[in-house]
Amino acid sequence: MSEPVSVRILGEEYTIRSEAPAEYTRGVAEFFDRAVADTQREAGIVEPQKLLILAALSVTDQLFRARESEEQLRRALDRRAGALASEVTAALEARSA
Repeated sequence: MSEPVSVRILGEEYTIRSEAPAEYTRGVAEFFDRAVADTQREAGIVEPQKLLILAALSVTDQLFRARESEEQLRRALDRRAGALASEVTAALEARSA
């Protein structure tokens, strides 16, 4: 396990232990802290528990949307690769005929 990393979220300091590199852990915490600040600005909520839950839901929504986008891209690439493979096969068969 790597060294503990100190991060700040919503003005509170947390010490996190992770297998991930320290810079990565800090980056994740900074991303979430920005999501919390954005949620606070947009919703005007000051109650920390509600604010953190809404920010977590926002980040989870972003994750789900990114996964869906990735899946759509993978399916499109699979279709294109299949079409190209068919074209190559057809060209090779035509050439050998």
